[in-house]
Amino acid sequence: MFIKRGDFSKVENAISDYKSKGITTLYLMGVLERDNYPQSNKMTNEVEYRKPESNPLAITCRSTANKMLGGDDGF
Repeated sequence: MFIKRGDFSKVENAISDYKSKGITTLYLMGVLERDNYPQSNKMTNEVEYRKPESNPLAITCRSTANKMLGGDDGF
């Protein structure tokens, strides 16, 4: 069982399910900030990602959690 696509809050909500199945370790891939071309939508003031499926290994900052997944606060 794994979460294909989501964010940090979905992982947090799934932890009890993993724990009940005896899973003690999770490997999260793509948690660091990567080049997914974030853009601010001027009409809605929300951030949109032109390339949400960018390679999780295309890291742009090793000290920042991926904003698309919830950023530092979500992590």
